[in-house]
Amino acid sequence: MEVLDKPTQVRTDIQMHLTPHCQSGKDVLHIEGLSKAFGKQTLFSDISMDIKRGEHVAIIGDNGTGKTTILKIINNLVEADNGKITLGANVSIGYYDQEHHVLHMDKTLFEEISDAYPYLNNTEIRNTLAAFLFTGEDVYKRVKDLSGGERGRLSLAKLMLSESNFLILDEPTNHLDIMSKEILEDALNAYEGTVLYVSHDRYFINRTASRILDLTGQKLIEYLGNYDYYLEKKEALEQVYFTTPATTISVKNAPSETKLDWQTQKELQAKQRKKENDLKKCEEAIAKLEAKQSDIEAQMSLPEIATDVAKLQELSKLQDDINAQLAALYEQWETLAE
Repeated sequence: MEVLDKPTQVRTDIQMHLTPHCQSGKDVLHIEGLSKAFGKQTLFSDISMDIKRGEHVAIIGDNGTGKTTILKIINNLVEADNGKITLGANVSIGYYDQEHHVLHMDKTLFEEISDAYPYLNNTEIRNTLAAFLFTGEDVYKRVKDLSGGERGRLSLAKLMLSESNFLILDEPTNHLDIMSKEILEDALNAYEGTVLYVSHDRYFINRTASRILDLTGQKLIEYLGNYDYYLEKKEALEQVYFTTPATTISVKNAPSETKLDWQTQKELQAKQRKKENDLKKCEEAIAKLEAKQSDIEAQMSLPEIATDVAKLQELSKLQDDINAQLAALYEQWETLAE
């Protein structure tokens, strides 16, 4: 067997930090009565949604249901047949298009960044491109000559530089390698702005979404949780939605049964948050008492204390009190941890 030299390892970790330049108002997006059809094919009709500041919302559904069309309508790239879209105060949109129409095919990578952000100097542009793995002569490649993954990284670079407070992403993980996906997930989770995206990547949705909107049967069904929660509640909520005569039911105009179900979801989430806080407080209390217990044991082992009967009795009583408190806290911890 011929021995070959080990291939040179290429750095594959992109550096991405999403920071909004200003905070938007509490109400970021309001959609009411939105409808769209192409010819005789109706994608959706009379759907509504509200998105608040800081939410990470994923739109899911089968191919051809109109998910990407909703994003394009919000970005004024496609005109709606009916409906009203209202952006909140100080909302600045950063758009990631899976088809990369936001890129100019005849420009070089350097020109793509410099033309979009003319206030950046040459060093800043090169540093930005290097953070997304474009180094050396790569910056003079034409966008049209890039692979799908490279165009994706370039679009992410422009998105990062936009400093927008409302990110709208269409299939952002397409063409990205596993490490780049994880870096994007971490960047979105640390992002203080608002995110609305379309994705088929279940793992990505599970890690980054706090609310899911399922576009199915021309209806928009809301799930107040991640992808695991969606799978758990999908059958029950669809039964409620599809037993109603209306073609489409918006989040705001859902039937009373569904409103009750959403209220139940919110109450369950509130209880879960309270339980998590109680668990954290319980663990902190246990840690303090265990530290105090260790301190008492150290004192009792000191020669001057070991011969002082009165002091030993005092410490022993204190130790019994701590043990009783710890026993109660351990029991409480077990209950909360379950």
